[in-house]
Amino acid sequence: MNHTERTISQFYIVFSSSKLNHWFIQLLPAPFQHVLAVRDDGLYWTIIDPLCSHIDARMVLKDDCADIGQLFPDSVILWHKALLEADAMTWTLGIGSCVDVVKRVIGLRDFWVWTPHQLYKRLCHG
Repeated sequence: MNHTERTISQFYIVFSSSKLNHWFIQLLPAPFQHVLAVRDDGLYWTIIDPLCSHIDARMVLKDDCADIGQLFPDSVILWHKALLEADAMTWTLGIGSCVDVVKRVIGLRDFWVWTPHQLYKRLCHG
């Protein structure tokens, strides 16, 4: 019998404007040009920020910044409860964008979500 381990994890999904001068990003509406994921791990924030050249994973002590809004001013921030299935093997192809990385972090399998604004609408409205 195949047993799938399931856990629930809570994330803040942060949508922001981008400073990157790329033709595609300039087509996207602000503040839906970039997306990253943040998890509240008690004493610190764990930030997963998919950039063009690498994925920046860092931890920020809550003593230095207790409110998520202080970390990301001028951003749209959604709270999201994710059901993560450790053995789920049904991933779709992606282009490795910030949206693809955040979808993986929160366990969202939706091929047709490609832009930060589409992800925002998907998380808000299912």
